[in-house]
Amino acid sequence: MRSVKLFLVGAIIAATVVSVCAAPEFSWKAVTTDHYRLLFPAGAGNPDEIVRSVAKIWDQTIDLWVPEGLKGAIPVLDKTSVEGPPEVVEEYLANYRPLLIAIYPDWEALGWDFRPQFGVFGLLANTSSMSNCISRMVHRPKEFLNESDHPGKIWMDWVVGVSGTGDDDWKGALVHELTHYVQLEMALKTIEPPSEAEEPSPENIKISPGLDTTLWVDGTATWAEHALGYSDAQEDLCPAAAAIYLKNGGSLEKVPMLLRYDVGYTLVEALAKLIPPTQISVLLAPIYLPIREVDFNERFSRFTGEMWRDFLRKWEEELSSIEITQGDRVYYEFIRRGYPVRFRFLSPLLTAAQRDEFLGIWDRVTAGHGTPADLDCLEGLFSSLTAEPTDELLEALYPREEGLSHWTYAEYGAQAQADVARLSILRIGQKAEYIREFVRIVNTYFVSKSAPVVLP
Repeated sequence: MRSVKLFLVGAIIAATVVSVCAAPEFSWKAVTTDHYRLLFPAGAGNPDEIVRSVAKIWDQTIDLWVPEGLKGAIPVLDKTSVEGPPEVVEEYLANYRPLLIAIYPDWEALGWDFRPQFGVFGLLANTSSMSNCISRMVHRPKEFLNESDHPGKIWMDWVVGVSGTGDDDWKGALVHELTHYVQLEMALKTIEPPSEAEEPSPENIKISPGLDTTLWVDGTATWAEHALGYSDAQEDLCPAAAAIYLKNGGSLEKVPMLLRYDVGYTLVEALAKLIPPTQISVLLAPIYLPIREVDFNERFSRFTGEMWRDFLRKWEEELSSIEITQGDRVYYEFIRRGYPVRFRFLSPLLTAAQRDEFLGIWDRVTAGHGTPADLDCLEGLFSSLTAEPTDELLEALYPREEGLSHWTYAEYGAQAQADVARLSILRIGQKAEYIREFVRIVNTYFVSKSAPVVLP
């Protein structure tokens, strides 16, 4: 779950579009620290306050997850492999940092640059695997180097991208993504690589038996947002949503992406009652770097003093005792039906009035006061969206196709991805049909496969 108020959808059936979100235009301001390079839009808020806030969040995240003995080792600047003319090496070493933090003005701008992840409010990307993405960036700063710019070199290893410089929403997203980064670094520092003789196949590494390991990954990051005070969502909604999911027969072996944040949060919350976060990050390191055979039962017992199965049973029993309210059920359905994500993909078809209406619904739902009527209102909105297929609208929808493809394949498989692939053909010759199909695909594949909850 991401506590962001950028979910500006409405409750009136769409008929016209007052504005279309094309690629936002802005320039970057860069700041270099000992540990990372920071980029944010020039003219965004108070620059000094942004720099201080990022530094504070960095320190808080390190203190939360990293044991004392390792704090000086994350991140480490590896300068031993740099080769080339002296002037090139000097420039590279002056600018190189293991991590680049880029704060975008909004999720739309972030999505234009990282199209496979279009619609997210934050992401962690490895630069060695994003060459195709870098070549198509709309807002590519000099920190993102192509091979033609600087053969074999780039000025960072990892990129954390977050959005929302217009308010404080980016801070929770930054805690979330930095947690992913720090825990990956922890894994690199604490797990000894196997020898060639003992190196196992990744599919043979069994971790957290019977549990979708992404629950730990997304759960720790969501828990950190709450623990450090950067989430404005009601904490009791997370365990209630997890309880509903389990009561409805939800499997822990494969949890739908939309619900992993809430279910994972409750797991980490229970674990944090047994051991401190600095030990949690060490315990879970094999999940971030699955390169060795791991006896998770033994590892879990050694760290916590409890058997893994006993912990899981107690966690499930505690969730089953939660008294579920109407507001809890509405929140669960709000997340399960994917309204926030559907908005991000369909926002170019929405009017300003519709966005404003949704802000009120979002506030009510996340405060635990949502009603079935609110859900009916949103369903009526999204299922009835339509608009004239203008060039501006098509331009705004185009970058979303890659994110659609990425999402549908991850959640629904190759057949659903093929459904998305048809859009590129329709966009050229059947523009009105393209709009209808785009809306249908979003409304079909962004709804979780988990069972719905019964609402009166």
